[in-house]
Amino acid sequence: MTVGLDFTARELQNKLKEKGLPWELAKGFDGSAAIGEWIPFSAGLVNFTLEQNGKVVQSGSTDHLIFNFDRILSFLGQFFELRTDDVIFTGTPAGVGLCMSGDQFVGRIEGNEVLSVRIH
Repeated sequence: MTVGLDFTARELQNKLKEKGLPWELAKGFDGSAAIGEWIPFSAGLVNFTLEQNGKVVQSGSTDHLIFNFDRILSFLGQFFELRTDDVIFTGTPAGVGLCMSGDQFVGRIEGNEVLSVRIH
């Protein structure tokens, strides 16, 4: 398990939505997903945070998931062939916000840094 940043090009997303077009392009651009260092999966409660420029902007835990990991995998397996190296983003806790060039993001699981990204 790890933490990841799932970036969205909001201006592009809004333009596509206004035209009634699919907005996958606003989610799937080069560099749109940063993924942290992998650590062994823990089946119990796992806490995680995201810091932006040293300030915690998101905080959550696996007990906040609407669906547990088993249910998510079972559901996705009905539509996609899941493979060992697949990455599944499970959701975003409150705290989505704007990022700017120069911003530093740090993701932590149980207080341990697993992701560090600077926006260029």
